[in-house]
Amino acid sequence: MALEKIDVLALGRGNLTDNTNAILAFSANNLVDFWDVGISYGQYNVVEYSGRVYRSKVVGNLANQPDLSPNQWETLYIGPKDGDFAFVIAGANSTILQRVAGAWSNLGAAPATVALVDGQVAPAPAIVFLGSSRAFAKAEYTLRRGSGQGRKRRGQFNALNDTISVIEWDHQFNEIGSDVNAWLFWDMNAGNARLMYTSGLEGVTLELKYTLKGWT
Repeated sequence: MALEKIDVLALGRGNLTDNTNAILAFSANNLVDFWDVGISYGQYNVVEYSGRVYRSKVVGNLANQPDLSPNQWETLYIGPKDGDFAFVIAGANSTILQRVAGAWSNLGAAPATVALVDGQVAPAPAIVFLGSSRAFAKAEYTLRRGSGQGRKRRGQFNALNDTISVIEWDHQFNEIGSDVNAWLFWDMNAGNARLMYTSGLEGVTLELKYTLKGWT
């Protein structure tokens, strides 16, 4: 299916209205950069400008300053920061951009890494697919605790979203290492598909490295 609607993603802690401690991510159909008055942007193209990330509402969007042109641009989120991700989704050939040192850098198809909260007793989102219209998605991941290689778990989630009431999923372990004292599962919340997690308190860094594949 051709990518038409651009679905927003949010990763880690927080959400799009309170992202002080959250690593945020979104999908786009272009290589995200800072708005340029001389570039004509297509519909759903995404840019950063003056402390906000905007998405184009129209085709042929030329010389319309985002903060002064609400008919041409909509605010995707406020407060972009280093560590945020942008995905140009194309199945296994997806491109990942990350904001590093104030600029959007192309990571190619490299996995994205997100820090999770140690001692997260109540279920919390690791990845949130806000308003996702996707029918099927696959996330391959490595969950690691600490800086060594001994405590990590690799696996794959296959999620089927009927967009009405339920997410069906199966969890396949490709490799199981030492116990990382953390758990992952899917749920549906207000029409959003969420990869949730819980973790035990150990005072040791916990991170999720993942790649999104198999979008339809």
